[in-house]
Amino acid sequence: MQSLETVRGTIVIKKIRGKLYYYNQWKEDGKLHSKSLGAVRPGSIARQEELRERSLLSDFTFEVYWKDEITARVYVKGADVVVARYTDHPVRQLFAKARMTRLQLNRIFRSRCWEEGRPDNRELLNAIGLEHYDPQKIVQRTHGVSYNDFIWFRFPGEKLTSQDVLVR
Repeated sequence: MQSLETVRGTIVIKKIRGKLYYYNQWKEDGKLHSKSLGAVRPGSIARQEELRERSLLSDFTFEVYWKDEITARVYVKGADVVVARYTDHPVRQLFAKARMTRLQLNRIFRSRCWEEGRPDNRELLNAIGLEHYDPQKIVQRTHGVSYNDFIWFRFPGEKLTSQDVLVR
């Protein structure tokens, strides 16, 4: 069985009755869930991954701050993520490039979350009103705040400042 990390879970290849199929697998509430993504054909995994990403994540925008200084504005539309960077300062900027994929953005979101395998994961999710580990939703609730820096995210409609969200 081969696998590829995805937005939520892992894409695996299973052999069923002599034919190969892609499946999305993920754990939720201690149970393994699986959903077929179709037969393995050249190029099919890229199309399936793109369709899955689009269905899981709607288009959105957000701003990235270092304290109260805006450092980037991120536009997510379809499979594309475009970053308007307002600083190149390495401590204040999360984004190395002006364009990326949703999968790359999800990895950045994961870096702003606690580890999924923590023993107290269920309690942490309950504390912020979530049922399963979803990096985008976690970041929307926690504003991507980390104890390690002064970077945080602001989503449309929010009128927050660094004093409202930063922990130090």
